[in-house]
Amino acid sequence: MSIEPFPTDIGNPRVIQHAHRADFDPLPHWRRVVVPVFAAWGSQDIRVPARESRDRLAAVLDLATTSFAHELQLYEGSGHGLEDPSTGMLREDFIDDLVRWMGTHFRKAE
Repeated sequence: MSIEPFPTDIGNPRVIQHAHRADFDPLPHWRRVVVPVFAAWGSQDIRVPARESRDRLAAVLDLATTSFAHELQLYEGSGHGLEDPSTGMLREDFIDDLVRWMGTHFRKAE
């Protein structure tokens, strides 16, 4: 499966804000990850194309040669900071999801 690189066209509104980083593609780095991954995006993020990022990362992690747990969450209505649209504060469901994830995949040192 071939995964297309992120758009780097300086005229693309998703790229303009971070044009100096437009040529950076994180996927080659993600291909080397061998630990559990929890990643989260806000659907209304104006800095990162959330759905596209989630789908591209899912494709890379699903193709990984080593098997490890990953969970990719998209929080509807939130921006880059995963704020609750009704309060402007960090989403409680994000915190709950992250705590659950950590408790499931990482053990407390004895």
